Amino acid sequence: MVEHWHDGDEAALHALCAHRGIATDYHDVWGHHTLVARDALLALLREFDPAIDTPASLGAALARARDADWDQAIAPVVALREGTDHWQVRLRLPERFETLHWRLLDEQEGVLHEGRVDVQALAPVACTERAGVRWCERQLPMQLPLAAGYYRLEVEAAEDDGPAQALVVCAPARCYRLPALRDG
Repeated sequence: MVEHWHDGDEAALHALCAHRGIATDYHDVWGHHTLVARDALLALLREFDPAIDTPASLGAALARARDADWDQAIAPVVALREGTDHWQVRLRLPERFETLHWRLLDEQEGVLHEGRVDVQALAPVACTERAGVRWCERQLPMQLPLAAGYYRLEVEAAEDDGPAQALVVCAPARCYRLPALRDG
């Protein structure tokens, strides 16, 4: 079956890929810029949403993905580069929440840092209404330089049922290079 692409379909494809964190192009090992084939992008996106069956369905898929984001108080994974001093965590909470407690744990479950935040002092980035409740997205600022490794961030609002959790991945500033490559 031939899929007919119309004005806006390509933009919707790229917007949905960006939302899902899927690169639409890359530079190969020789530095050549390459565009990812449209069929490959669609195959990846269908893993997230099997209802993507035509180019025209991409806009609705993006709307579903954006709506589903509000189901998570915090993204399941936060990625940063080693040496990053200031970073932010996106929170999506009911507007009524006033205070939250956060804890950052290391791989051995030891608490490295923790704190309390006045949620209302964090400026809303976006808001929506869901089932009669107003929700707001806010950025939780973190001023914690981390060593490369894996951490767990727990965020709990006093009015909530329990902590939301995210895996924090702190990647090394550069990949390991074999001595023969590093030293010439």
